[in-house]
Parts: sequence; C-alpha cells; structure tokens
Amino acid sequence: MVYYAIMLFGYMTSWFNKRLFFYLLVIILMLLAFFRFGIGLDYFAYEYLFNIIQPSISDEIKFGVEGKEIGFRIIAAISKELGLNYQQFLVIFAFINLFFVAKICKKYAINPTLSLIIFFCFYYITWVFSGIRQGLTIAVGLYYLLDCIEKNKTLKLIIISILLSTIHASALFLIVLYFLLKMDFSKRTLMLLSIISIIFSVLPTGSIVIKLASIPIIKEAMVYTDTSNSLNLLDYQGIARIILLVMAFVFYDYYVKQNEMSKNIIKLYILSFIIYFFFQFSELTAARLAIYGRYLEAIILGNVLYGFKEKINRLIYVFAILIICTLYLTKEMNAQINRIIVNAEIAPYVHIFNKDDYIFTRNIFISD
Repeated sequence: MVYYAIMLFGYMTSWFNKRLFFYLLVIILMLLAFFRFGIGLDYFAYEYLFNIIQPSISDEIKFGVEGKEIGFRIIAAISKELGLNYQQFLVIFAFINLFFVAKICKKYAINPTLSLIIFFCFYYITWVFSGIRQGLTIAVGLYYLLDCIEKNKTLKLIIISILLSTIHASALFLIVLYFLLKMDFSKRTLMLLSIISIIFSVLPTGSIVIKLASIPIIKEAMVYTDTSNSLNLLDYQGIARIILLVMAFVFYDYYVKQNEMSKNIIKLYILSFIIYFFFQFSELTAARLAIYGRYLEAIILGNVLYGFKEKINRLIYVFAILIICTLYLTKEMNAQINRIIVNAEIAPYVHIFNKDDYIFTRNIFISD
C-alpha cells in the first residue's frame, strides 16, 4: 500500500503545483530507494556483482572477472575501497538517478510534481530499483541531451555520452538521438515514418536476421533477437504504444507552439516509438534504445493537461491519467511479487528494517 499512498500523495499535491510539495516528493522517492531491500528484479544480481568486484581500481582492471562496463566496475571498486557496503553503493546510484529526473521535471514540466508522480508510476520501480546502470545513464543522459540540444553543445554531448557508456553501453545511442533531433522532421514526415515502422514491425524480420547469422556482427546480436516473429499489434503492449503514439500526434501542434524545446521533446518522444517499432524484432534492443525518449512520457502527459481550455476536459483528462498511472503501477508491482517476493500476496515495500519478514528468489543474472 506504500506505493499507492505515494501515488495519491503526489497526485493530490500536484493540484497546488508548489515547489514545497515537489521537493518533498523528491525526498520521499529518494528515501524509498535508499532503504529498499530486495526490490527490483536485479537487486540480488547487482549484489552478487558488487561482491565479486575487487576492492581497488588497479586490481579490478587487472584481475576483474566480470565483463560489465569498466566505469561501473571502477565506481564499485572505489566504493569498496572507501568501505561502503552494497546498500550504500545503491544509494549513490539512486541519488544521482533521481537528482537528474527531478532536474528534468523541474526544467521542462509545467507541473513538476505531476510529471514526477507519473514517472514514479511508469518507470521508478524498473529503472531506479532494478536496472540501476541504464537507469542512471537514462536520467543523466536525457538531461544533457536536452540541455545540449538547447545550447547547441555537440562536443559536450558526445563526451558525456562516451563517459556514460562506460556505465551502460546504450548511452552511445544518445549521440544518434542528438543528430536526429538536429534534423528538421515535419509532422507529416514523422507520421509517415511511424506508419512505416509499424508495418516493418509486423514483418518476419527476426527470421530474416537469423538467416544472416554467419555475419560476425549479426551473430553477436543473435542472443538478443526474438525470431518468433514480431509485434502483436492487438496485445496490451502493442495497443498501448499505438495509443500513446496517436496521442502524441493529436497534441503535436499544441506542443510545437510552446517553444523550440517543447518541439524537440515531442519529436524525441515520437522518434522513440519509431525506433522501437523498427527494432522490435529484437525486443531487448528496441526497448533499451527507445527508453531514452519514452522517459519524456512523464513530461508530455503532465504538460498536455494545460492544453485543455475547458475545466470539464481537464477533469476528465486528470481522471484518465490517474487510471493509467494506477494500472501501470499495479503492473510493476505485480512483476515484483511474481518474480521476487515469495511469501506475499501483494507487493509490499521491503526495507532494510523488515527484510527478515520476507523470502526472495535470488537471481544473480543481471537483465539490464
């Protein structure tokens, strides 16, 4: 019930749109992440990884047996050298992650509290509790992607992307997104690309790729490729993505009229769907690349509220967002209880003070 209480608190306080409630919500989400135990599909996998990393940078570089990105391993080695335990190590990643999420909401959201609570329902459990490496690169990378686009700092973005790639390799894709945003796509072009990408997603691309498995690069990627065909446009995820994409185009003109950064935000969001559909034959790759734009859902869904002039339309929209947030949060919580917590009927908030009350499945393979 803790998760739903936080959701309702954020939703109710968002009506006031005050800095005090925004900062209070940021603190609550940080504390929730700092003291958690066992929550997140990769929690115990990262604990295993942390434990086998050498307690010094030089030893880790020379003798490290884990093949994860060097930057992440160095941060872990420094943490161990300083005497930090695994829980304290997680605090570092959670703090940086949520600090930059808060900066994005504060800078680009009309109602930062509303956008932050949408983020909480959609992405918090997955990318703060579980995928801590890519979660950090998404938050930091997205902030600097938007900032560098706004200030035309190409070299800065490239340097930051390369540094972040030492924590999670997908951060290099930020460079591609940067140059895509530099291109002046019209609404019609984006719509055409969206239609083509959806059509492409239903083709048996995976089956074609597997026939090219003798090519070295493709052979390396085969482990991530789902050759069971393609996106089912009639399943829950397919319908949800298409509805969100259509919604983005419905409010495209409203968003573009605001300012140049609003145009870049909606364009990046739409491009994330196009990228996902084009790479859907490899579900893992598609999701990992598209997530850098999908994070903007929290900003866009929150800002769209202020595009409604009639009060009744705003109320209907707020109610619809509340339902969507509840469904999304429930889905994330169910994933926790079904795959991690053994002896619970609902997904509880497990923390370091009540951890002995629960039994966990201890997966040691990192999925992100």
